[in-house]
Amino acid sequence: MREKLAERISVYSHTPPDIPSIQLGLLNANWTGIVRSVPYWKRMYEDKRVPKEFFSLDEYAHAISPTSRSMVQQRMAEMMSAESPAQWYRISGGSTAEPIRIPAWKSEVEHTLFDMWTARSWYGIEPDARIFLLWGHSHLLGKGIKGWINGRKRVLNDYLLGYMRFSAYDLCQENMKEAGRELLRFRPDCIIGYSVALDLFAQANEHLSGAFSSLCLKAAVGAAENFPFANSRARLQSVLSCPVSMEYGSIETGLIAHYHPDGYYKVFWKSYLVEAVPSTVLPNAFRILVTSLYPRCFPLIRYELGDEIDYSNNHSPNKQGSIIFFQNVLGRCNGYVVLPGGALIHSLVFSIAIKSTSEIRAYQVIQEGDEIKLNYLSDTVIGKGAEAEIRSFLQAVNGELASVNIRRVESLERTIAGKTSLLIRR
Repeated sequence: MREKLAERISVYSHTPPDIPSIQLGLLNANWTGIVRSVPYWKRMYEDKRVPKEFFSLDEYAHAISPTSRSMVQQRMAEMMSAESPAQWYRISGGSTAEPIRIPAWKSEVEHTLFDMWTARSWYGIEPDARIFLLWGHSHLLGKGIKGWINGRKRVLNDYLLGYMRFSAYDLCQENMKEAGRELLRFRPDCIIGYSVALDLFAQANEHLSGAFSSLCLKAAVGAAENFPFANSRARLQSVLSCPVSMEYGSIETGLIAHYHPDGYYKVFWKSYLVEAVPSTVLPNAFRILVTSLYPRCFPLIRYELGDEIDYSNNHSPNKQGSIIFFQNVLGRCNGYVVLPGGALIHSLVFSIAIKSTSEIRAYQVIQEGDEIKLNYLSDTVIGKGAEAEIRSFLQAVNGELASVNIRRVESLERTIAGKTSLLIRR
């Protein structure tokens, strides 16, 4: 592993001028397999609607229309490779509120794993580092013998890896204070967590900043969402006395980019071609389209994640159809619901609860006072068994979630900008 990691670190240690040319070569090599083994793209090629290869990234952008989540949901079977069966599934709900189940091969994780450790190396974090995870713990909530076995496997794997996992599902102040005490006991090299959870962790543990400084943490890394406030990063850095970084990616992709110590996001351009398309909503913002440049069971072809980014003056979009750096990811903050007993439940809990219910196309959590509604879109009302499974998971997280009103609706509420928020609190 160390030899491969050293090679990947070397690749991203500089920014060669011929990156678009390198990406074009990777794209065409990947495209050959796609038009041969993916039914949808094979048919498009046979109908002469797409070329055999591309002579520039600009040609690629003009020849291929963006792929939306709804298109993926509708055409999943014909957009996956017939070359080899799926070995696992990427199950996403997340901040887009549109669950999606994407087939994958184990080799995909092996490929992107080196990008992740390359990013962490920028902060001196090595693969044998002790890591404190302020994260989900759905593996401990499984039912029956299989759930118990999976939970024990996860606990054992964390132990062997040198990880400690503290639940970020309930974000109330007392839980975050307990996380602070556990962090001091565990004495890790770094902390990684949901960004909203890290912000609340910092607020609850300002009184421990002196003790935290003795840990000499190498970094705190936010993931899954943006920090909720403009001063979140500075507050976390002050409380933990360490640099604060951020992962950028999705369940569908894995890691796409990572915040660099020099103050910008750096794209892993040998794994993904990232294009910037001017936003139709926000001035000086860009929607991003993602194309995978390595073999995948479900290739991403100009896939629209639904995120928007902006640039600093030093990292403006180029004319070659590819971006390497950007300044910020806009929006993308999940938040939490507040239960009558005082618990603050991270909204990602609902994403995990519904992820196995394939009938649900999109969903939204609405809190009005003490009432919490889980609204969803589907062709028909989900079965009693599926609803019971969702409710069982929510109840396992916190008993007060047992009364959540789960209902099918005709449409979800949208923002003025036309987007569907995962969580609305009134």
